[in-house]
Amino acid sequence: MPVIDEASAINVVEAYYEKAQHALAIERPKIAIEQIQQIFRIEGETALGYYILARAFLMLNQPETAKQHLVRAIQIDPECVQAFILQAGLFEAEKKFRNAEESYLAAIRLAPNYAPIHRLYSGLLLDHLKQLPLAEQHGQTALSLDPQDEDNAVHMAWIMAEKKEWALAEHFFKQALSINPDSFTAHHDYGLFLLKDRNAPCDAYVFLSEAIRQQPNNPQALTNFKLTLKAKHRWYAVVWNIGFYIQKLGPFKWPVVVSTYMFMKAYMRWLYKLPEWAWLKPVVFLYVILGVYMLLADPIFDFLIKKRILR
Repeated sequence: MPVIDEASAINVVEAYYEKAQHALAIERPKIAIEQIQQIFRIEGETALGYYILARAFLMLNQPETAKQHLVRAIQIDPECVQAFILQAGLFEAEKKFRNAEESYLAAIRLAPNYAPIHRLYSGLLLDHLKQLPLAEQHGQTALSLDPQDEDNAVHMAWIMAEKKEWALAEHFFKQALSINPDSFTAHHDYGLFLLKDRNAPCDAYVFLSEAIRQQPNNPQALTNFKLTLKAKHRWYAVVWNIGFYIQKLGPFKWPVVVSTYMFMKAYMRWLYKLPEWAWLKPVVFLYVILGVYMLLADPIFDFLIKKRILR
């Protein structure tokens, strides 16, 4: 049996790691698993190996196995930053937000100057823990650590949008596009912001069109692009604007909708008792027609888009 010296063994292990990383990049997780198993046979278990295994099993839709491998990676190397970051993401996906926060903070303690951790933690604070000032602090930290990463600028734009500082939000979106004019994320998110926060579907169409051109099979981008197609059409404007302003009511939207419905119902009963009722029938008819249109508008416009009648 041939004897492999230490230098050769190191080269072999590095080659296996490269093959494993490449396999993940091309979404071939089973090949990555095979490469890591080879590494374990040569030099024993490693934190990096278990981290790669966790990513591979995530691709295979086996999150529980992935979590076990991350725990093992952290046991072997309590300073494995990437393992903490991936672990936090898994906790976040499971809606275990406090556990996710602990993992993000552990990663930040280990690598305080690594911008992506601050951005990811800021996202958790913004979307789930609802701690806007702290989210802004970490978002600004990420951007100052890596001002050339357009994702950091996009994230700051969403923080400004949450604060309703529209001009600053647009500033950060434009900054992201100036950093990388071909950024899918910057085009998609700026378009979504213009559509859902600024009610500017025609402007949103420009940016979402570019996002679709770059990633024509992205499901989220397709959904938002189709929504923009509908929203910018004048016959859909009534439905879109009513929905837009109802959403702006936030937690009060359902009480307002139900109260309005009850008021209109009572008002129609009162009108029915008036002697002038016959003259009011056309108004009631228009009200009914509007209600029916509100119910049918979405399926009608979805059909028109599907048949490429509406572009």
